[in-house]
Amino acid sequence: AFNEMAGELQAQFDELQALAEIDKAIVDHCELDAILAQVADRLAAIDAGCTVLIGRFRVGGTAPASCLVRRAGHPSAERRPLDIDRAALMQWFGEVAEHRLDEVRSLPLDSHALGLDHGLQALSMSLSAHGVCLGFLAVVAPGPMDWAESRRRQLLELRNRATVALSAANREDRLV
Repeated sequence: AFNEMAGELQAQFDELQALAEIDKAIVDHCELDAILAQVADRLAAIDAGCTVLIGRFRVGGTAPASCLVRRAGHPSAERRPLDIDRAALMQWFGEVAEHRLDEVRSLPLDSHALGLDHGLQALSMSLSAHGVCLGFLAVVAPGPMDWAESRRRQLLELRNRATVALSAANREDRLV
């Protein structure tokens, strides 16, 4: 029992340290891709068999949408363009935002273009601030994802940080 409690405490300390590092990167105005890569790396550490997708929609800009992909078993994330029907995807993620976090659905993305296998399921949610969908976060797996409450809580914390980073980047883009 003592070893189990020590392991749980160590996991909580690791989580808090990772969140603090992401917070510091946001406050220090680090590059957006670096911050999102930290979020993706932490999510990948929660479940090593999952692939993490963090998509960004450029609000009010002409730059194309893009997606950071951290594939299972790969040491780092890569940026891929998203050739999508933005309105349909934003509507889909708007609908998903109202669903339970543990609901698993198929992603309406071209899996091949993102370097993923077909038929994957995802825990996904929108990254929205002030009523605007800035992007999405998805944890993708080939099989069932039975995440405990502590893992879902971490996912929500990481989603919140990704949303803050995207919101700050969009605000900076508008100012420039």
